[in-house]
Amino acid sequence: MPMNQEELQGLVRRMQERAVEIEGEATAEDHSLSVRVALGGKIKGIDFNHRAFNRSGAELGEEIVKVFNRALADADRQMKEEQASLFGEDVAASAGASEPDLDAIRARLAPKGEQ
Repeated sequence: MPMNQEELQGLVRRMQERAVEIEGEATAEDHSLSVRVALGGKIKGIDFNHRAFNRSGAELGEEIVKVFNRALADADRQMKEEQASLFGEDVAASAGASEPDLDAIRARLAPKGEQ
């Protein structure tokens, strides 16, 4: 059964709402700093403790970049999990594809017994 426009709009709206709420977080291995990012990479916060300032500026900068990238990966992971819960694993796996798998979306949204 094809998905109607209203159903598709509802799914897109829920994904957009959830995407705004997603926040990735990562902490340095020595717990000297942590970074929080929004989906897409906007920095929401960087927290330092006294150990962070025992590094040179270059070392601290490198650590911030590493932790930022892990926080971004965490946000991406959360988004993929949200896509899987909303659309199913098949759709989430094809999220990076140039064309979404519409058959997988339709099958996921079809009432039970019509799949």
